[in-house]
Amino acid sequence: MSLTDRKTHIIGAMAVAQRGQCLVNAAILNDLYEFWDIDSAAPLLNRWYDYLPRRKASEDPDLTSETVIMGWSTRQGRIAAYRWEITDDSSTFTDLPHGMHLHPHLNGENRPLPPEMPDERLVKVAMVQHEMVTENRYRMCIGGVIHCTTITPDAIEQRIIGLYPGYDKHAAEFGCPNADEVAEFRRVSHA
Repeated sequence: MSLTDRKTHIIGAMAVAQRGQCLVNAAILNDLYEFWDIDSAAPLLNRWYDYLPRRKASEDPDLTSETVIMGWSTRQGRIAAYRWEITDDSSTFTDLPHGMHLHPHLNGENRPLPPEMPDERLVKVAMVQHEMVTENRYRMCIGGVIHCTTITPDAIEQRIIGLYPGYDKHAAEFGCPNADEVAEFRRVSHA
């Protein structure tokens, strides 16, 4: 067991975030490394999310998976974000509106956050999610490093903006793939 290196992976000119069963999502993520941008990757995700509800119905009733890809879409001429998700017996595709989106949802609401927020406020939102998951004992893991991924028409950048409670304990127990970045984050934020 180890800490994951990041929740959002940068692959070529797209950012990829996932929730759900790790083995299924790892297979999807591995396939996405064959593509450079969201326009070329979307057909692959359409195939995966056409297949997964059939697998859920026939082999794995507890299967869950959600994949979001974000980046510049040449086809749409804008930054785009697409979400595929397994529902009870099918899958859904959503072309997300421009902005920041919070998952898991707070109070059952799925609405965009302001298009820009200072790091301190983003960390506060992340801590509320962490508390919600901990208090309600949801079957998901939120912890470790808080990365902020910023997407512009020209680049995708990712940086550490905070650490979740218990980071040092978990890093000591499992090792941290972000140890060098965390040391730099701590050095700069305490300077």
